[in-house]
Amino acid sequence: MKKLIILLFIPLVFGCDIVKKLEDKKNDLDDLNLNGKVKSLKETTYSALDKFGEPVKNTFMNENEYLFNEDGFIKEIGKLKERLKFKYDDDGNIIENNIYDKDGELRYKLKFKYDDDGNKIEESFYDKNGELDSKSNFKYDDDGNRIEENSYDNDGELFQKYKFKYDDEGNIIEENRYDNDGELAGKLKFKYDDDGNRIERNRYNINGLAGTVKYKYENFDNNKNWLTRIEYYVGYEDEEVAFIIEREIEYYD
Repeated sequence: MKKLIILLFIPLVFGCDIVKKLEDKKNDLDDLNLNGKVKSLKETTYSALDKFGEPVKNTFMNENEYLFNEDGFIKEIGKLKERLKFKYDDDGNIIENNIYDKDGELRYKLKFKYDDDGNKIEESFYDKNGELDSKSNFKYDDDGNRIEENSYDNDGELFQKYKFKYDDEGNIIEENRYDNDGELAGKLKFKYDDDGNRIERNRYNINGLAGTVKYKYENFDNNKNWLTRIEYYVGYEDEEVAFIIEREIEYYD
């Protein structure tokens, strides 16, 4: 009887672990730091300039629209020049991403593979003729954070590697890029506010700091999602406004 109790206990323990992993699993809303049951997100980017000491929109640059399912995963991304459509497996993982031009012609395709925990472990990039162009594989830590990405050409030769570091909240704080010889080619470091919004990005090359971008936020909605973000390039002596991004967010009832 004691042996039977132990055998019954083991599945319960592992069952609890599986449930916890499912609860902790991030969806696309988490990755984008969006709160609430978002149905769609439209982002419009403008170049900006300083006028009478205030940042103002100058020229329209780009517009993206993200459509989400009720589980918080992206099902389609629309752009002015191209549209992205996704296919999912039964676990809600994206297994295929088809990119079309404005006339509806397939431009290229991405296919994905996952491990038993739902982490994407492989991404294959195909051209419009179905020929493999490149492939990437990924490694994760125990918290499900992607910590390494290796990219290969169509001959299977490594051409670049990324390594990532995270804070206790799961935000990427450092991204290191290596060339095919394993030499550090560049580095990005990030800072965030208490709500997980990125407020600074610092870019480094082999000679040191190469550029800084600062982000300031305005006009939050009732779900604490920002509606306006202003980006500044920081030079040696001052900050120069560069872009203004405006959002329109629609929620499920």
